[in-house]
Amino acid sequence: MVKTYHIQIPEKVAEILPTWEGSPPFKGFDIDNLKLIISIIATHQRKDDYGNIYAQLKMEFLRNIIWNADKYVNLLIEANIIRRFGGYTPGDHAWKYCFTESYLSPYVSSELKNPKLLMKIREINTNKGRNDIRLYPNQKKQLKTLTIDYVKAMELIKKQYPDKKDILKYNFGIGQITRINNKEPYMVRDNSGYRIHTPLTNLSSFLRGEAQIEGKYLSGLDIANSQVYFAIKLLLNPESAKGFFPGQFPLMMLKSLRLSQQQDVARFVLLVSKAQFYKFMEAEFLKVGLNIPVIDPIKVSDECKKIIFTILFEKNHLTSKAKKIFQKLFPNVDKAFSLLRMVNYCDFVNCLARMESYAVNDLIIEKLNNEHPGMVAQQIYDNLVTSIVTDDIETARKVMAEELTAFVGYPPVLRVENFRN
Repeated sequence: MVKTYHIQIPEKVAEILPTWEGSPPFKGFDIDNLKLIISIIATHQRKDDYGNIYAQLKMEFLRNIIWNADKYVNLLIEANIIRRFGGYTPGDHAWKYCFTESYLSPYVSSELKNPKLLMKIREINTNKGRNDIRLYPNQKKQLKTLTIDYVKAMELIKKQYPDKKDILKYNFGIGQITRINNKEPYMVRDNSGYRIHTPLTNLSSFLRGEAQIEGKYLSGLDIANSQVYFAIKLLLNPESAKGFFPGQFPLMMLKSLRLSQQQDVARFVLLVSKAQFYKFMEAEFLKVGLNIPVIDPIKVSDECKKIIFTILFEKNHLTSKAKKIFQKLFPNVDKAFSLLRMVNYCDFVNCLARMESYAVNDLIIEKLNNEHPGMVAQQIYDNLVTSIVTDDIETARKVMAEELTAFVGYPPVLRVENFRN
């Protein structure tokens, strides 16, 4: 049961609400309904791979809570408070929403006390909604126990974004902890990389230390160089990856390259399996004078990772000095990846994401659920999440290493992260 259901509304929007309350804009208007619609847009936000932040909402979902939700949404659009974009496709894509520049401002929090709306929200959360996948019942059961220390998390957000200068990220953090506090569990799977999205995957890393599942604080086991690690399977045993490729799979062409016999492929696999590929490429970039920041003896900068990801996963026709370095060092790897990007460049990265999701959810967590049913086992994409208890981490590490080695063909490098640190 939710003790306090928080409503979040941008400050500039909250300032004009009394105008509508005093002069209702349409028949049946209720200020609590409007506040809830605004709060849903404010808190049901996600961040895509390009850093864009928006809420993606189906009108059907909104109408399940407020029967004339479309009137409130249209009111907000006409008042230039929110912007709707992205298009709508029945059964697939929903509209995306964000607040306009004119009304973008820090959230102000209040409490929803309307008993009718609170009852409706409880019904929706109980029914879970049609978007929830019918998979992973044990993960769903555990996610229902997800809690967060709202007060401490708010303090962390204010510390992370002093003076609220980065309003988008500041508000995004508040939206994340609000949904967890409001007990709005969800588990959905995207249609491209089959990644599983939950309130835990959407939670910024600096806030994870205040989250608990089944009353236990959390820690994680991260697969080092995850994207390129799963690419090993495509290079050395392409036939075994056929079921994960979303488009036409160029199996015969990959076989004709005889990748397992090529020296550059062997070197690539060795570097990746030891989690040294990114650092190796950083050193090669520096040799030819590419201006990239060096931040750590082990880690590479986000800028360097972005360059590497562009080389590996973007369209074939794109070229750069960095890409030519990669092609010279790993010519057969480059040929293989070019084939995988040939029809649709997104197919390659989606294949890797599908393998990652399958390995973590269907192999590792499934085995932990069967053999250690009392153990916390969740995922944040390539990160296996369990409790902070030492025995759980060691058990998870053992199972994770065994399953990934069997699936990919090489043991992974796993890094432990205590979220409370």
